[in-house]
Amino acid sequence: MVAVTNDAAFNCSSESGSLFPVGNTTVTCQIAGGASATFIVAVAPPTPPVFSPATIPDIVVNSTSAQGAAVTFPAIDATDAMSGPPMLICNPPSGSFFSVGNTQVTCIATDRLGLSTRMMFSVRVVRDASFVDPSLTMPADIRLEGLAGATTMPVTFNVTASADVPFTCTPPSGGQFSIAKTTTVMCSIDSYPAVYEFLVTIAEPTPPVFDPAPTDMVVAANMPLGAVVSYSPTATDAESGPPVVECSPPSGSVPSPCGDVGAFTSCTNTADGFDFGCVCADGFAQDSTTATCIRSLSLQQAACANVAPQSFQFIATTSNTYSVCTAAVDSLTCLTTAIDAGSAVFAERDPYGAPDQRFYIRPAPNNTGYTLSPVQQPTKCLAVEGASPLVGAALTLSDCPRLNAAVVDAQVFVLPTDPGIVTSGNLVLPYTVTMQTSNIWLNSNGDPNLASLLSFKTAFKDLVASVWSEGEGAPLLSADTISIVSSTVDSVPASFNDRSAYRRRSLMQQDSLLPLLPAAIGFVVTWPISKYPPDENALSAVCSATVRPKVDGTKPVVTASVDSVRLESLTAVAVTLPPVTATDDFYLTAPVTCTPPSGSVFPIGATTVSNGLLSDHKTVDGTKPVVTASVDSVRLESLTAVAVTLPPVTATDDFYLTAPVTCTPPSGSVFPIGATTAVCKALDGSGNFQIIRISVTIVGCSDIPGYTLFEDIDIPDYAIARVDTNVSDAISQCSASSTWLVLLRKE
Repeated sequence: MVAVTNDAAFNCSSESGSLFPVGNTTVTCQIAGGASATFIVAVAPPTPPVFSPATIPDIVVNSTSAQGAAVTFPAIDATDAMSGPPMLICNPPSGSFFSVGNTQVTCIATDRLGLSTRMMFSVRVVRDASFVDPSLTMPADIRLEGLAGATTMPVTFNVTASADVPFTCTPPSGGQFSIAKTTTVMCSIDSYPAVYEFLVTIAEPTPPVFDPAPTDMVVAANMPLGAVVSYSPTATDAESGPPVVECSPPSGSVPSPCGDVGAFTSCTNTADGFDFGCVCADGFAQDSTTATCIRSLSLQQAACANVAPQSFQFIATTSNTYSVCTAAVDSLTCLTTAIDAGSAVFAERDPYGAPDQRFYIRPAPNNTGYTLSPVQQPTKCLAVEGASPLVGAALTLSDCPRLNAAVVDAQVFVLPTDPGIVTSGNLVLPYTVTMQTSNIWLNSNGDPNLASLLSFKTAFKDLVASVWSEGEGAPLLSADTISIVSSTVDSVPASFNDRSAYRRRSLMQQDSLLPLLPAAIGFVVTWPISKYPPDENALSAVCSATVRPKVDGTKPVVTASVDSVRLESLTAVAVTLPPVTATDDFYLTAPVTCTPPSGSVFPIGATTVSNGLLSDHKTVDGTKPVVTASVDSVRLESLTAVAVTLPPVTATDDFYLTAPVTCTPPSGSVFPIGATTAVCKALDGSGNFQIIRISVTIVGCSDIPGYTLFEDIDIPDYAIARVDTNVSDAISQCSASSTWLVLLRKE
């Protein structure tokens, strides 16, 4: 502290609290216009802690059991002249149990500045001959059959010790063993000389062999439809034991020229005894060539029965729509409507929810059932062909009843759903009409006049709303529930700009002073699902033109600024997708949803984003990725099993660009001494994969006779200082182990 009398002001050459270097620094303080004084600030250099005593001699104790002994070290202390008592840690700590043999103890003293000092010494527990040496129980020799296409395979085995002592086996249980080779497994208890062995033989994979080989059989017919034949072929496998033999058809089968069991209900001889007649089961039909009963996906009525072809799944999809599917065939198939044919069939389910497999459900009057209308044809209803309930009638599409009209029985179906579920929500009914109007005129350049278009739009909407809001049970429509979409005037595309409001309202009346122009109007009406469609005839009469439901079977056109995004990141990262837009020939635009959506967190690797437009176009990717590695083998030398970093493995893909690669064992794993094969697999987004194999060989470094070789990477200078002779011999015996430093000590 610097102080002056009379509270006089002063300045010092170094302010209090300044950072001073190591050594002596003179500080001069001067009173303004008066006396000065100096003093010295001495900063001592940083020094690490000091052990007391400086070294500990190696400790030798006799074992107190077959396993070893608990050992207590002499008292160890450490001091630091400047920082106070340091933190002292020894590993293993004093009082620990030490196994028979040599164990190195490392003590570290750390001061407040983080400076540390190490001291090491050895604890040797001498085996007492009065104790019975522990032993190992080994399994019998193992012989297995290798896996087809592999060069190695993992083998597990069980080795037990007579006492609680550590032991090692090379190769270890669960390690990779070479196929077509016999490997000697060697096990020993740590610090004990006995070595135990057993053999593991992995034979080359060989298929079973029929013994004796089956021969063709000729038998006489013993029943009208053929013959019941018994046979019992046998097979052997030298490595895997007796195999399971299965025959198709099985021995003793009754011949069935009508097809597989369950495909027919009866199969009988004809009157001449040389032919047969088949009655196919539900869901099956006779093949035109062989006359056998095969699976049929055609839809037709049949008497109700608890059979698979009459079991259906009622699946909720999107926008208050449902799919009707069955698993009675090999894959899930769903009811699908054909726009051109006006019929319904079963087809493989579209994973993206194609519109021809989605239906609006309306309850029939008096809760007698439901009608089903396809999304693309919401004014059509599924019906029994010919309006007949007779068995064998096919399913087709016919006009739904109009508002307040009766529902015919042929359109009513029983469905496993709650009426309250399907009566909520709205659907969109699309229509077209071509009418003559003088309410729209053309500009001098031939384009429709915008003001006249907006005036016509307002009047047309009012007209539709007023006509279709009439009648008992009709919904109250407004301009907001009616939209004009794709339209032309005098064959010129016209944009009614339905997003713009136009307040002036006028009546749909003709102006005799203006020419009549043909206007083809496409419009949609938001309509409750619970109500049947409005009557087009009423609107047609007012417009003096035919109003028709629009059947939209044309898919939107989707475009994206780019078709791939590539980023680099250490972890999964949020990605903003490029802009995606869609146009439509009827609706003009189409909303697009992406899965996963833009801004989602994408994992490392390739991810495919699908747009939400309902389409049946699919990309079939059957090409495997291409996997490459910088090298196909790794060879190291080490005293024990060691962690190995595999060479870089990459994969490219013709569709996904890249493919993630996983290796087994993974890079960085501890590989045992011996040969191990790492299998690296690249898997693209379509499930195609390709593998590459990397051979990892760990060659064990032998000890120098009379010395023990230790790993020491923490204090290499100290380790080298402890070496006296034979350094060159040690290095030559472990030349490839650049990560190993040598510490030699005579035993």
